[in-house]
Amino acid sequence: KAVINVGNNKQFKIIAENISLKNYYIQSAKLNGKKYNKSYIKHEDLLKGGELIFEMGAKPSLTWGVGENDCPMSSINALKIVPVPFIKDGKRAFIGKINIMLHEIKTNCKIFYTIDGTEPTVNSTEYILPFEIDKTTTIKAIAIDASGNKSKIMTGTLNKIRDGVKINIFSKYNTQYSAGGVLALIDGIRGGLDFRTGEWQGYQDTDLIAIIDLGKIKNITKIGAGFLQDVSPWILFPPKVEFWVSTNGKNYKQVSVVKNDIPRNKWGAMKKDFIFEINKLNARYIKVVVHKPGNLPEWHPGAGNPAFFFIDEIFFRYTS
Repeated sequence: KAVINVGNNKQFKIIAENISLKNYYIQSAKLNGKKYNKSYIKHEDLLKGGELIFEMGAKPSLTWGVGENDCPMSSINALKIVPVPFIKDGKRAFIGKINIMLHEIKTNCKIFYTIDGTEPTVNSTEYILPFEIDKTTTIKAIAIDASGNKSKIMTGTLNKIRDGVKINIFSKYNTQYSAGGVLALIDGIRGGLDFRTGEWQGYQDTDLIAIIDLGKIKNITKIGAGFLQDVSPWILFPPKVEFWVSTNGKNYKQVSVVKNDIPRNKWGAMKKDFIFEINKLNARYIKVVVHKPGNLPEWHPGAGNPAFFFIDEIFFRYTS
């Protein structure tokens, strides 16, 4: 006999009659005095309180708990969840134009999408063939199967890099923290406080030299670069960042050196923009030189090992 206190001053009793070392097979059962042929019990019945009595025997019963509905369901044959569609081979940033391919896992689903910020429905544009975008666009899509079951809405924003702007990096980033490659530094997507999100580009034991080509001479009024510090995982702000400009890509002039003013021993994740602003500066090329933070200090658990710096992104403001 077992007694379970189920709350609200209620008890659920389980009693096995005629049980012995030989009689350990259930022959029949009664729940609150009524015949009970199921080989399981619902949680809601337990909470009601009551009494479940088993009659035991020496051999397995050929009639108790063998019906199709007497056994608990152990598998779900119908997949009622509709997987969320996704952008196939999608890039977070692009130059010029890009073809968008939407995809879903279930073959009997239709995809409906919008590019104007509204929520997609069955009345939205149905995805049939890849489509082209030529500006920063937020794509929302939903998959609907033949029974009308809907997926969650997929939302993805693809940022267009300003026309004519290019970037070259003359340093090697850590492959674990690529942020998607070279364009990550000018894609318009800023990293958050978590270095593990894939938005930050990480460098270890090396300076960074990056040159941005604006396509033609512009009137530059602002240059900057954003960085992350999170001391525990070895990420420090760079000691200084240099900004250079050129009109021809050969002869560069240093216009600013911005030094870090945040202590190395300030724990926790934080961001800082190293910024240079000016009223007027005519140039086509911008060179950014980021100095490595060196080795971790003595008080750090990883003392003596080269620290990382994480950058995202290089930004600038100009007029034609």
